Amino acid sequence: MALLPIAGNWIAATPIPDQTLETLETRLEGKGKEVFLNFARKFLRWHPEDRAPVEELFMDEWLQDPST
Repeated sequence: MALLPIAGNWIAATPIPDQTLETLETRLEGKGKEVFLNFARKFLRWHPEDRAPVEELFMDEWLQDPST
């Protein structure tokens, strides 16, 4: 059952919460938060083909630099 018409607008009765990754992540600050959110956005994609390949994720700054 599709809840998105062709235009891509949400049509279900349940509202979408007004939240972002920035508002949900409360433990990190500054550069560390920015680097983590950039990493998360690479794999949190609706369409699998839009997600970063595992090799790219493995080499991401968030995993490679322990100071972030």
